[in-house]
Amino acid sequence: MGFISVLKRRCRASVLVLVLFMVACAVGDENHPGTIDDLSSDTLARLLLWTAPGDNGNSGRATIYFPRYFDTEEVEELLGVPSLDGVPFIEIEEAVRDNFDIATQTPDFDQPQKAGSPESFLVPRIDILGSTEYYFAVRTNDEVGSSSQPSNVTTITTGLQNLRYVSSDPGSCLGTGISAGNYNGDRTTNEQGITVSVNDYAIGDPCLGRVYIFYGQNDLTGNGSGIVDVSTADVTIIGPAGQDFGAALATATHFESDPRALELVIGAPAFDNNRGKVYVVFGSLEFPSVVNLTDGSVEHIELEGENQGDNFGLTLQDGAGILNGRGVMMVGAPFFNAATGKV
Repeated sequence: MGFISVLKRRCRASVLVLVLFMVACAVGDENHPGTIDDLSSDTLARLLLWTAPGDNGNSGRATIYFPRYFDTEEVEELLGVPSLDGVPFIEIEEAVRDNFDIATQTPDFDQPQKAGSPESFLVPRIDILGSTEYYFAVRTNDEVGSSSQPSNVTTITTGLQNLRYVSSDPGSCLGTGISAGNYNGDRTTNEQGITVSVNDYAIGDPCLGRVYIFYGQNDLTGNGSGIVDVSTADVTIIGPAGQDFGAALATATHFESDPRALELVIGAPAFDNNRGKVYVVFGSLEFPSVVNLTDGSVEHIELEGENQGDNFGLTLQDGAGILNGRGVMMVGAPFFNAATGKV
């Protein structure tokens, strides 16, 4: 048998093996991936949210998502209208889905989770001013390139979110000190099923001797106005008058509190003719709504400055990691020794 004949036989055998391999790979992929039907958006978090479909209908695990979008002007062009005002959303959704292939593609998504898992996608900040509305849909592909239909359509804006905290009390100077940390020790489960800590945040008002704590899991836009009065704080800490209590705030890592919670450190640099004082309030899983440090009813730590005029506690910084340990706090006394300062 000649060399050419042998070569032809081997080529035919190779083609046969390749065909069999392709058929084998296609087995189990007769069905297209499931179509997402619960796509929604969280504008504050800039997230698209949905439930993962599968690579075969709603079972298994798909290979990749393709989130795409049109902006308002582009949708108007698709529909041939000067404005979307008064246009039923079902018509907008139909136009977006029918023209999905020409929509703008966002960066590739991470590998999908198994069917039934919660999914989220952080939308790029396309328009930092937030003046443009975007119409998103998501398509799902499996490992052999089979595609689902485009999902339902949801809208989102990507501007910076403005949330203002105000005080209606006369003489307030809210916001001199600001800090964040998990002061009540709560936890939540993220989209990947991992338990994570939830940070809270504290706002000082030294003119009134108050510190306000807002828990991080609460809906910060519940009033719909973007303006939050500190009278609605989850916790109000009352300090002594005339000390600039709350002028500086910081989070400390596990001095003595519940191991799940962090301490809130509060500077009062005007104490005793500007000697200065620092208060350490222990984090707690059961924080009362009012913590009054003036009546001795709440356990805490107080640290005083060395000399009058030092302004001890005017600046604060968590020192976790310094000296290979926790429970380290850095306190500034900028006017110590004729204003040469000390930490």
